[in-house]
Amino acid sequence: DILTYGLPWAFPGWVEGPGSTHEIYEGNPFKRPDLTARYVTKWLECARDVHGIMIDYIGLWNESTQKGIETYAKMLRKKLDGQGFQTTKIVARDDNDGVCEDLNNDAEYKAAVHAVGLHYPNDYPTGSII
Repeated sequence: DILTYGLPWAFPGWVEGPGSTHEIYEGNPFKRPDLTARYVTKWLECARDVHGIMIDYIGLWNESTQKGIETYAKMLRKKLDGQGFQTTKIVARDDNDGVCEDLNNDAEYKAAVHAVGLHYPNDYPTGSII
C-alpha cells in the first residue's frame, strides 16, 4: 500500500480573514483557525473527489511554531471528522521536542494528533520524547 501525506508549506493570505493584511495578523494563518481548517479540508476534498486520492496524513504546517497551532489542530480534527475524513490522521508540527510537552499538557490536542513529525532525524535528542 502507498500512504499519502500532505504538508502545507504556505497558506493563502485570505485564510487570515476578509480584508486582513500580514501586518494585522502577522502572517499567522492560525489567527482564524476556522478558515485555515476549511481551506485544508477543501484541499482534501479536491484530492479525494477530483483526483481519487485519499490523503492518509495531514501535517499542520512545515516547521511552524506559530501561536495558535494547537487550537488549529483541534479545530482541524473536528472539521475533518465532520466532512468524512475520520481516517485522515494529523501530524503535529515538525519543529522541536517542545511539541511533545505541549501534547502531554493538553489532552484535547493530544487526542487530535496521531503523530509528531520529524524534520531531521536529530530534531529530538535521545530520550527527550519518552
